[in-house]
Amino acid sequence: SMTTAVLLWPLLPQFLAIPSPDQLRAANRELEAEKGRLELTQEELRKAYAEVEERVRERTADLERANRALEAEVSARKETEESLRSSRAMLSSVLNSVPQSIFWKDGQGIYQGCNQSFARSVGLEDPEQIVGKTDFDLPWPRAEAEAYRADDREVIENRRPKPHIVEPVQAADGTRYWVDTTKVPLIDRSGQATGVLGVYED
Repeated sequence: SMTTAVLLWPLLPQFLAIPSPDQLRAANRELEAEKGRLELTQEELRKAYAEVEERVRERTADLERANRALEAEVSARKETEESLRSSRAMLSSVLNSVPQSIFWKDGQGIYQGCNQSFARSVGLEDPEQIVGKTDFDLPWPRAEAEAYRADDREVIENRRPKPHIVEPVQAADGTRYWVDTTKVPLIDRSGQATGVLGVYED
C-alpha cells in the first residue's frame, strides 16, 4: 500500500547497501589474506626473538669465558708479583748480610740501588734513598767522583770487568780510607751493557 511504501522508502538505501555474496566472498578472502600476513609477521617476530635470545646466550657465554680467563690472569699475576716480592726480599736480605759495600748504576751513572753497608758509608739510612743519585750527590771530593765515573764508563764501553781498583773513599763523617773495588758491566738480553755493578771492601 501507499502507506507501507512511504514507511519503507527511508530504509531503501540501507537495503541496497547490503553486500552481495560475491562482495562477501571477496571480503572474506581479504580477511584470510590479512590473517595470513599477520601470522607470517608473528612468525618472523618469533624467529627474530629466538635469534636475539641465541645471540644473548652466546654473548653471555663469551663474557663468562672472558671473565674466567681474566680472573685466571689476575690470579697468575698476583702470584707472580708475590713471587717477585719474595725474591726481592730474599735478594735484599742476602745483599745486606754481606760485609762488602755493593752498588749498581745505569748507563748514565745514576744509582739504581745498593746494599745497607754502602748506604751507611755514604750517610743514608735506607738503601732505597740512593736511587736517582749520582756520585756528585755523595760525600766525595769531586775529583774522586769523576774518577769513579770514568771507571764506570770504561767498564760499560768495553763490556769487561775491571777488578781490584785500589782507590780512596770518603765516608759521610769525613773519614777517609782505601778500598779494593771490582766493577762489572750489567748486560741486558740483547747483549748491550746497560750499567755497572760495583763491590768494594776496605
